[in-house]
Amino acid sequence: MSIGRCGPSLALLGALLLATPGAQAALTPAQSCQVKKLKEAAKYVKCRLKAEQKGIKDNLSPDFTACDTKFGSKFPQIDTKFGAVCTTEGDSASVMSRVTGHIEDLVGALMPPLATYACDVLAQNGCASGEACYLVAPSVEPATSACASEGTGGQDTPCTFANDCVAGFGCLLPDVNPGDFLCTAMCDTNGGAPSCGGGLVCRRLNEFYEDVKRVPADVGICVTP
Repeated sequence: MSIGRCGPSLALLGALLLATPGAQAALTPAQSCQVKKLKEAAKYVKCRLKAEQKGIKDNLSPDFTACDTKFGSKFPQIDTKFGAVCTTEGDSASVMSRVTGHIEDLVGALMPPLATYACDVLAQNGCASGEACYLVAPSVEPATSACASEGTGGQDTPCTFANDCVAGFGCLLPDVNPGDFLCTAMCDTNGGAPSCGGGLVCRRLNEFYEDVKRVPADVGICVTP
């Protein structure tokens, strides 16, 4: 009887041993390098998001100096430690650029739509007769909009103020001649109206001008490809 009772217990033990996964394999040097880089990249993402949050709360342009300095120091040290076993080397600038771009996309997507502003620069509604809606996008404050008397300047017309231009345009520094402010058509980056003509393409405003961070994601300007 004693032997009979032990039999099932031993069989169950054997089943448990077979079902238990083996010990985790050790990481290769290349994997260890990747893990370290992802960890530093995650810290950089968190740091920049906190800076964006603080900038919005304080109504100031976000300060990324501390984030950039720390990441620029720590990330290259991983290459130094692991050397050629890393699948990528010297990629700190590339990672910084990717993180920055994705965070700016996120911040722009979370901005309120233009419909909640004083007027809508894309749809051109909300203003009195004889006025047009113009985007006000200083680098140290969130973008807004305002109604002003409509100007007469069309695409590439020299300007000093936004309302030197006709409705649907802004007074901006273009890529073709960065020394002069020119009237530049606004466009919907989601493919709606207004769109660009004359061989121009629509690019997000806060992608084209890096110092303008807080513009809704659907607001773009027409520029040369």
